[in-house]
Amino acid sequence: MVQRVAVVVCIAFALTACSRSHEGVVVLTPQSFLVSAYLAAAGDANVCAIATRQARLPETRSLGAQTQATLSSLRDDVAAAARRKDIALPQGMEEKKIALRDNLSILPGRIFDRGYALAMVQDSRSMLQEFDAASRLNDPDVHNIINKYRAQIQAEQRDSRQLLASLGGPPWPNFEP
Repeated sequence: MVQRVAVVVCIAFALTACSRSHEGVVVLTPQSFLVSAYLAAAGDANVCAIATRQARLPETRSLGAQTQATLSSLRDDVAAAARRKDIALPQGMEEKKIALRDNLSILPGRIFDRGYALAMVQDSRSMLQEFDAASRLNDPDVHNIINKYRAQIQAEQRDSRQLLASLGGPPWPNFEP
């Protein structure tokens, strides 16, 4: 019975995670990119902190720590660029990141690890899509951020995919994270 409840929670988490994706995001200005990247990096760094404490597998804890360090540095670099441009950044976390954090925090053991890996695959894909869109902007600060972090985010996406695969893959067949 407990395992069935856990599977239902995992599926519900996956559905929530899918609805969070930023498919088709079009970044039109340096300001919109900086705000979006700041919120994504800050929220995901917070989620990664949970993985460093709650994950069952050492691989998940290690990925959480590595990703948290990258995203915290990205958040700080974005905040510095925003300050140079006199762009006010929002405080706190986006509702979807709060929901992700709360959903993950109630998952036990390997289900947590699988949910975290799934979320990081999706969130890194979203970040890379934002980088692609923003790369068309004519802004040196934006280009410096993208150039500094693209390879790291790609590596973390690869590592998240590998972790997800080692944990049994997506929660149901034909689901593309």
